[in-house]
Amino acid sequence: NIEEQNNMTQSIQSAIDETGERSRKMVDVATDSNENIQENLQVMEELKNQSEQIAATNHEVTESMTRLQNKTKEVEEIAGMILNISNQTRAGEAGRGFAVVAEQIRQLAEQTKKSTEEITTIINELNENARDVMTSVESSVEATESQNEKIAVAAESFERLNENMSQLIGDINEIAG
Repeated sequence: NIEEQNNMTQSIQSAIDETGERSRKMVDVATDSNENIQENLQVMEELKNQSEQIAATNHEVTESMTRLQNKTKEVEEIAGMILNISNQTRAGEAGRGFAVVAEQIRQLAEQTKKSTEEITTIINELNENARDVMTSVESSVEATESQNEKIAVAAESFERLNENMSQLIGDINEIAG
């Protein structure tokens, strides 16, 4: 009986030693995982900050484009006034007594009209480009907001994982003890 009890004690001791060794390995794995989680949490925080910075930049670009569109409308109004004056000046060529002056005024009016039409074309293209940029920026803002939400969800997940790993390490250490 003593010999059998001695064999059982050695078997139990062997099992305890093996359990202790496995516990140490589990602590090492859990500790390494916990360190990786901490690094990933830091990366997620950096991504969140960069994403917020991109959103702020997009907002500034949107405001700049709105101001550009407003200024373009102002130039368009001025070009309209010039075109109106040009048309009125051309009507003044009916004065036959001032043939030379009238001809020069007519040529000036034609050049002014042509330049004004070119300005109007450029303004229309600028407005179109500004609308395209606004659409792109708005799309970028939406994507950034979506990215921020996903980053927040991932960060929460890492936080829970971090808590779980800390608890696991504590439990393993307690079992090993």
